[in-house]
Amino acid sequence: MRKYLLLLILLILFIPTYVFALSDNYKDIVSDITNTKIEDNKINLYLFRGEGCPHCKEEEEWLSTITEKYKDNLNVIDYEVWHNDENANYLSEVRKTLNDSKSVGVPYTVIGDSYFLGYNETIGDQIESKINEYIGNEVKDDIKIPVLGKTNIKEVSIPIVAIILGFIDGFNPCAMWILLLLINICVTTKDKKKMKLIGYTFIFSSALIYLFSMLGLSLVVNLTTVLIIRKIIELLAIILGIYNLYIYIKTRNDTGCHVVDKNKRKSIISKINNIIKQKNVLIAIILTFILASSVNLVELACSVGFPAIFLEILAINEVGLFARFIYLIIYIFFYIVDDLIVLLLSIKAFEVKGISTKYNKYVNLIGGILMIIMGILLIFKPEWIMLNF
Repeated sequence: MRKYLLLLILLILFIPTYVFALSDNYKDIVSDITNTKIEDNKINLYLFRGEGCPHCKEEEEWLSTITEKYKDNLNVIDYEVWHNDENANYLSEVRKTLNDSKSVGVPYTVIGDSYFLGYNETIGDQIESKINEYIGNEVKDDIKIPVLGKTNIKEVSIPIVAIILGFIDGFNPCAMWILLLLINICVTTKDKKKMKLIGYTFIFSSALIYLFSMLGLSLVVNLTTVLIIRKIIELLAIILGIYNLYIYIKTRNDTGCHVVDKNKRKSIISKINNIIKQKNVLIAIILTFILASSVNLVELACSVGFPAIFLEILAINEVGLFARFIYLIIYIFFYIVDDLIVLLLSIKAFEVKGISTKYNKYVNLIGGILMIIMGILLIFKPEWIMLNF
């Protein structure tokens, strides 16, 4: 009996007295909505993603390493929301519970009562910091910012970050392609004023939509709406591409290399302008604004990583309302600066060379091919035309 008692005492002495405990701040708000099992001493990370979203795929790959690193303390549960109505409803309910009325995109990551919209290395650092906070590990304020590298989020120069993130975020292949398409169409009309009008309308409409989105002002778009907009743009790309090829085939044997006679063109334009000029200008502006809105909302729907990072930096540094607005203006200006450069170069080229019939033919050929390729990629391989940083 004494031998067994001694053995029991030894076992008790060698059993670790440390028991892992989650932070008191951790509260799983998703489990009640999705009926997810909660394991003792483990936190649940919920990933709401879209099939075909490149940033979602990137986060999934990153989460596989994080899951291994925190395997004793972390469960990862993912829900595909673009093609699964039940999961999309889960996401809507989660957002309501979190009082998040302004987020429209994926990936959407939830841990406890914290959420993260979009994904890149910086957001990954923020997610991992939140994991460490909930499991009681030391939390650092350093995040990785493009160009600047690892930076203390509380000591960073906000104007410099606004310039860097805004400029990088501005390299939006989808929006750039649409701008080039609009310039191409304007070039064929040989109307520099229309090129300027439509080009500047598109760029500043994009800036306005992005600013409203970052301010969270009345731009709540559900997933179904975003998918419809995306499909329309995909279809439009292919249709316009085929039309441009048709124009090229129809005019491929034309040998003219001259600009339409100035007096004749003025005569034709004046007759049309007397009837519908004002109406056409208004319609052109409205349609350009709608197109710019659609393109930028689709881009935001896949990821708003850089805006999310910037807004987080502003929040952590407790920036006031007026200063926040100024920093957002700086961000937005550098967001559109690459588009402005493209437009100004196009206008300059128009002024120097003019546009010939031969040039127009090849613009239609190249533009048509590029638009068809872009439309197909948007449908089957969207990650090939989106920049990831």
